[in-house]
Amino acid sequence: MTSADPSWRQLRVLVVDDVDAMRLINTALLGQLGVSQVREAADGRSALALLERERFDLVLSDWRMPGMDGLELLQALRGQEAFRTLPFVLVSAETDPKLLEPVMSAGAHGLLIKPYGAPALAEALRAALGQSPQKAAAGKPFTMTVLLLNSDPQALRETAELLKPVCRVKVATNSERALALCQADEPPDLLLIDCDAPSIDGLALCRRLQLQPRCESIAAVVVSANDDPAWRQQAYDAGALDCLTKPLEPKQLLQRVQAFDRFLSKQHDQRHQADAQAQQALGDEELNRRVEADLRTPLAAALALLEPLLQDEALSQDQQASTRAVEVQLLEALDTLHLSSELLRIEQGRFSLKTRGVPLRKLAERAARLAAENHAHKELKLQLQVPGPLRGAGALLASGDPLLCHTLFYGLLRIAFEAAPVGSTISVNVEAAGAEGYVLRVGFASAVPKHQQPRFFAKAGDNSAYAARRFAQAQRGDVKLVVDEAAQRSELRLELLRSQLTMAAG
Repeated sequence: MTSADPSWRQLRVLVVDDVDAMRLINTALLGQLGVSQVREAADGRSALALLERERFDLVLSDWRMPGMDGLELLQALRGQEAFRTLPFVLVSAETDPKLLEPVMSAGAHGLLIKPYGAPALAEALRAALGQSPQKAAAGKPFTMTVLLLNSDPQALRETAELLKPVCRVKVATNSERALALCQADEPPDLLLIDCDAPSIDGLALCRRLQLQPRCESIAAVVVSANDDPAWRQQAYDAGALDCLTKPLEPKQLLQRVQAFDRFLSKQHDQRHQADAQAQQALGDEELNRRVEADLRTPLAAALALLEPLLQDEALSQDQQASTRAVEVQLLEALDTLHLSSELLRIEQGRFSLKTRGVPLRKLAERAARLAAENHAHKELKLQLQVPGPLRGAGALLASGDPLLCHTLFYGLLRIAFEAAPVGSTISVNVEAAGAEGYVLRVGFASAVPKHQQPRFFAKAGDNSAYAARRFAQAQRGDVKLVVDEAAQRSELRLELLRSQLTMAAG
């Protein structure tokens, strides 16, 4: 188990991510590290509002989010005196130097590359809080190697002497020699090309580097007196990470190289962390599978034990309320487990479906009851129409995982309850779809805006819709959105296969 500093019990962390499941996962990981004071925000603007009202010791934010993303949030914070030094860890799936360079200059204290676990998060927290330096590969400090390309020997000597105190330096006087050094066993980390030097075509060299698998990680920086925007765009298109304009003062060049050193050092550390995580992945995956099975089994058993109590008319009103409250807590725990584990397995192609008969009326009534209780303040009316009995002969059975179907259907109902105007009506209908399936329709009095419809099920959008569709597709079904703009009404249609099983009477 990853150890945490005891002082982290008092640490106040703000987790920012537009994806519900990722917020749950990050909060759970922080909990493993002993951090219990965690607040959440779904986007950068909500995070800013929280930061203005409450004190936080650290921000853990995803980069790619709709509206104000993580980098824009970081830049906004650094523009305010009160937040100039607030520890900030940015989370990203990006490893391309061209995309990560802005992070270096924006002032992030740490960068986490997805996927990551508790050990990587703990190291990022320590680094951001100044509790320990980040570890480089094999425990050795990172030292950047710079390759200088210039056909002028005197210019090469002067630049090399300037940079030697801060990095390793290699030199080349022509493009072929530079390319050979880039393909060697110990390639440079940064290639500094003088594009004004005779017989050197710096942009052609950048393009050639992009075609060499061993050179993809080399950051190429071009230097030229040409400040034409069109030429600079050509340089970026050719693969240059940055364009420096002459004349360059020695101090200015040294500062830029040191900035690249800090950036590449962080990237180097992230690769080391990713390698370590990969080595643990097989063992961790098996352990996680066992832990999740150990959690899911007793939760499912507890729900089964509650079932007779929920139908017992002899219970007092207080006892019935307490029993339903227990059911709500168990179902929410299952939903959290599915969103943090099963969703990831589905995304990675590792999900294994074990089908059973899913009683649709029971599913609809249970999910609707939970959604209604969680949104009681909106005073919504619910019209539930599911043919057939709750159980026994004649009950409608879909094919799938009953507990996963609950998370899926509850996610759709939550979307409807959140979008519906106060006091309006939500309809839930189940009907046959040919001889092989069923359609569950959830209708609500609100038209999803046109600009949101194309990305309604996108991962960057409402995660409830994204997760619901992935859960449905994993069970050989699907979820669709139908919008009637004239009637100002939307409908979510869940398609599931019909089970070949039959439910006995009783």
